[in-house]
Amino acid sequence: MTNRLFVQTNNPAGNQILVYERAEDGALTLAETVDTGGVGGRNGGAGSDPLTSQGSLVYDAHHGVLIAVNAGSDTVSVLGLDDYRLSPRQVLASGGTFPVSVTVHGDLLYVVNAHEAGAITGYRITDGQFQPIEDSTRSLQLTPVTGPEQFLNTPGQIGFTPDGQQLIITTKSNGSLIDVFTMHTDGRPSDTFVANPAGVPVPFGFSFDDYDHLVVTDAATSTLSTYTVHSDGHVKSIASQPDGGSAMCWVAHTAGNFYVADNGSRTVTGYHIDQAGTPTVFTQVKTRNGPIDLVGTQDGNFLYVEVGTDGGVDGFRVKPDGTLAQIVTLTGLDGLEGIAVT
Repeated sequence: MTNRLFVQTNNPAGNQILVYERAEDGALTLAETVDTGGVGGRNGGAGSDPLTSQGSLVYDAHHGVLIAVNAGSDTVSVLGLDDYRLSPRQVLASGGTFPVSVTVHGDLLYVVNAHEAGAITGYRITDGQFQPIEDSTRSLQLTPVTGPEQFLNTPGQIGFTPDGQQLIITTKSNGSLIDVFTMHTDGRPSDTFVANPAGVPVPFGFSFDDYDHLVVTDAATSTLSTYTVHSDGHVKSIASQPDGGSAMCWVAHTAGNFYVADNGSRTVTGYHIDQAGTPTVFTQVKTRNGPIDLVGTQDGNFLYVEVGTDGGVDGFRVKPDGTLAQIVTLTGLDGLEGIAVT
């Protein structure tokens, strides 16, 4: 299969996926533009990051599909991928209002809806089609916020733990919580969640390291924090390390390293995390204005960063020591939200 980079336009007039072919040297060539069948949206008060979330576009390698949120139409799109083209397959009701992040594990897909009190909803793939899971919608019991502060008070991301037994949602300023649902064998989440206060305020994006530590960006202090997730849904803080930047919100794990995007200081910072879960900064580079979501390639050779303010994508080669060298500059792409690779 040709290596591809996917970028979501999040256009309120009609959401689209830009499909780029990725060359061996990391260069990008636009191959096609595909409608999702929905429309994009923008949180109240949001600037360069319209959905203020991570994981709004996800590639599911197991099923060979791309999954995108359509925040403005309260839907989730499933697009099939073969060697030649991307094609729409399904448009699913999101089970709430303003979906911003999706996650997959095995045959399960879950979405988090950001507005009102927040809610999650699940789907299961059967015979090549995603079907809603009955009685899978759960409220996050958030305080509804509208107006210019809305973007600070919506969920940041939804994601499964590596074993698929728990589902995690960050709430940003709306409690500064790391919510954990326990998953049942029928694909439904527990009726209630454990609301864990984050060790550092405003938890936003997250990933997991090779030892299953939860790795969370903390937007208020531009700090990367690590946690142990226990089977009962409680999380325990391990360590935190600021990077000296501003508005750290997004994190990508590639080549054994973690890279975070700081929107306010227009930087990407590289972290090492040791076996005990302790993060340390080892490199930092400048991007164009307003870096947001980012993704590393499966081979660990390249990192691509959306730049929301300047409208485009900055691409970097990951050197053997983990430091970054810029190789790609895409321009003229305003309102982007969501990035994924094969």
